[in-house]
Amino acid sequence: TWQDVPAALPSLDIHGFTRDPGDPARMWAYVATGGLWESRDAGRTWEQVQQENILFPVAVGGPSGTRLFGVTTGGLATSADGGRTWRATASPEIYPIASLAATTDGSALVAGGPDGLARSDDGGATWSKLPFEGQPLAIAVTDGGLTIALVTLATEFFRSDDGGRTWPGP
Repeated sequence: TWQDVPAALPSLDIHGFTRDPGDPARMWAYVATGGLWESRDAGRTWEQVQQENILFPVAVGGPSGTRLFGVTTGGLATSADGGRTWRATASPEIYPIASLAATTDGSALVAGGPDGLARSDDGGATWSKLPFEGQPLAIAVTDGGLTIALVTLATEFFRSDDGGRTWPGP
């Protein structure tokens, strides 16, 4: 079931959204009017935590707390303070990054763009290209990182159950 949640965002044209895996009431949204916004009460109230656009925000949990990944003008970046400050991290060799997904613990990240797919199995420190032909538009990855599902710009659906080594379909 669904219910309306009045949201005090400057726009409901949301281009990126993620939820804290350790706290379901905490979430972040990147809206078309700009910036990154955080809610700590399940979307009822919002606070702008970053004026810069943070594309494709993804929240992951770990022993040191929640960490965010997102795409800035400088490439892939990470934040350990709820999106208030960001530092550059290793970016995959795909440009531009057009989609980003991660396991809830951040052990596996998958990024997509016009040049295909890339995967990191060390929290974004290093990346390797996956053998996928096409332009991923939206990506999802299961915990453990074995199943990756994606939709391409051409609206084709693909699913890999071996971590991205093979891609039956569409």
